Amino acid sequence: MSTKQVIIPKGKQVGELIIQALEDTEENFESRSVTIRIIEVSAPEELVIGYENGTVYSSLLVNFRDNDCPVLLSERYRGEVVQSTFGTVGDGNHVFPARLEEISNGVYRFNNIWGDYVAYLTENPEFSGGFPVTMDFRIDEQGNVTIIDAQMVGFEDVEILVDEMEAIYDPCEDRFLIHMVQVGLFSDDPYDIYTEFTP
Repeated sequence: MSTKQVIIPKGKQVGELIIQALEDTEENFESRSVTIRIIEVSAPEELVIGYENGTVYSSLLVNFRDNDCPVLLSERYRGEVVQSTFGTVGDGNHVFPARLEEISNGVYRFNNIWGDYVAYLTENPEFSGGFPVTMDFRIDEQGNVTIIDAQMVGFEDVEILVDEMEAIYDPCEDRFLIHMVQVGLFSDDPYDIYTEFTP
């Protein structure tokens, strides 16, 4: 595979990378991989792919595999805010427990998709347990997620921009990556929170 570049437009934090197989699509690609690396940043602020244990990463190795695993959702997940408009505090990311339940036929709800992020970001433990954000969604047999609703419980002035949110599910790892867009708590301008959920 040759080297290609993807440009993320100004003001955006998400870019799309499309990889097309040039060989027979029935071929086993589990031994193939692709490396995504940030090579140039035009904005003055630091742009990274992610954090782990206080380490900043500017590249990511992605391995291909057959994505034919069944959708088997867990009841409890480990949530981790892996990236946000506001960066990280202290030695690492904010990690929290999350619960998933089926609230009606085919509709699921995460009880909180950013944990105690307000307490974490402000470093004020008095905010612990407050500002939960729920998310309702449907998921099909292929693992495609459709977000129905998201809201901050008890705070009507805070707007969750559901139409700009995105959720990706990996059925082989039972892993969610959720991109939340929010207005009104920290800023009157939209800000982004990226959270990963693993069993």
